[in-house]
Amino acid sequence: MLGRVKALSLLPDGMHVTTAMVAAYFSVAEQAIRALVHDHRTELETNGYRVLTGAELSDFK
Repeated sequence: MLGRVKALSLLPDGMHVTTAMVAAYFSVAEQAIRALVHDHRTELETNGYRVLTGAELSDFK
């Protein structure tokens, strides 16, 4: 089983990922990730989830 585990790709800062990156990791559509975030946002935010916007997002472009 461990031989089938793949690495999660990260953005250049080594800390953030995009919705597309998470979807690719789990081999699901981006909409599936968005639905899970919608349903579990409070729990995810408690564990560090946040959406980058404005200047923070511009740093990655």
